[in-house]
Amino acid sequence: MERQYAQNQREALGAVWAAEHFSYFLLGRHFTLRTDAQGVTFILNRSREDSKRALTRADGWALRLSPYNYNVEHLRGRENIADSSSRLYCGTDDPFEEDISPWEIACLESNAMEFLNEEVIKNETQYDETLQQVTQALKTGEWSTDLQKYNAVENDLTFRNRIIIKTGCAVIPEKLRKKALQAAHEGHTSTAKMESIIRQRVWWPGLSKDVQNWVESCKTCAINGKPEKTTPMERAFVPHAVWEKIALDFNGSYIRFGGISILVIVDYRSRYLITKPVKSTTFEITKKVLEEIFEKEGNPKIIKSDNGPHFSGDEHKQYCAQRGITAVFSTPLFPQQNGLV
Repeated sequence: MERQYAQNQREALGAVWAAEHFSYFLLGRHFTLRTDAQGVTFILNRSREDSKRALTRADGWALRLSPYNYNVEHLRGRENIADSSSRLYCGTDDPFEEDISPWEIACLESNAMEFLNEEVIKNETQYDETLQQVTQALKTGEWSTDLQKYNAVENDLTFRNRIIIKTGCAVIPEKLRKKALQAAHEGHTSTAKMESIIRQRVWWPGLSKDVQNWVESCKTCAINGKPEKTTPMERAFVPHAVWEKIALDFNGSYIRFGGISILVIVDYRSRYLITKPVKSTTFEITKKVLEEIFEKEGNPKIIKSDNGPHFSGDEHKQYCAQRGITAVFSTPLFPQQNGLV
């Protein structure tokens, strides 16, 4: 969002950030804020208070500097030492040499990929027994049972210039299919994208299955691929009675209040909310709070919680079993299933 700010606003925001960053040294003493952006001097200077123009976003930032005792001073860019890396350097660098340059930090070697050309396909087609049988079948119209996959697309096949063509795509001999798959997967594309790329140029029976197997066997795609989809949400039905099903979870901890956490309990039927501050999230503390509440409200039939250590331990399961309570847990790493609490 800040990248879309106007240049003068970005300069003003930088000045405000600098003052607040060094507030430990600046509060309570007078200081001079120097900038090479003349527009910032007007925005942050006291003279803006007498202006009758509308307030802008940068004027709001200026209000954040109200606790400071400062004045703004404009400097020319060449005198602003804050830009020393780009303005004050007067040296000269040696000419860059790709082979022995000391500034070289990485070297990328291109993968020597041999793409399929027309001559390679022609040569391999004449040595492929299956494609030679297909060529003969196209001429005679007699198809054997071994060529059923080609016979199914007979109307789309033509033999031209020693290559079998299917609707504008070259039919690839079996010996070249691995090379075609490797070339199409050069950028580690997904299964759908890779199949879209390869179908625009070549074809052979079982192409979709070969593409899927190739992507699934790619180690790089397995490591850097998309994460597995989360478990779909399950619909939660409203219980028939109040306090039949409740949800538990902890909120916090709050450091400024001594590190306490809030145990939150919500009834699924009435949406009745109970909150109790606790000093620890261990089950021993949680058990005391639950017993205090259950003595007043009664035992629920179902308790739903996440898989936190305070709920997924054996003590919690034994406690629920002794009171006839069914413990239900949300899917790990999927807290939305316990979203009510």
